[in-house]
Amino acid sequence: MEILGQINITTLVLLCGGACLLAVFLFIILPIFSGILNIVFSVLDVFLSLFQAGPLPGCGCVMVLAGCACTGTLAVVLIDALSTCNTADPVNFCRFF
Repeated sequence: MEILGQINITTLVLLCGGACLLAVFLFIILPIFSGILNIVFSVLDVFLSLFQAGPLPGCGCVMVLAGCACTGTLAVVLIDALSTCNTADPVNFCRFF
């Protein structure tokens, strides 16, 4: 069966299917990909702005690194204190737990 001269039904179905897949890609996949890239670049922007923040460039970055170091040190001290809890010589910190 011929429609519009040289185009047959199989070609028309393939063209409509291709247009449908293109529409799915444009309206569903592309916004999801754009949202993911927006989140990644926003996080990257926050980290890069730490290097340019305040009167001293890099001051924000130094504060973030110092905060991470303090948190890590506190975690090590707490883990060390908790490791003595069920021994013969526990520390006073074990009374909280």
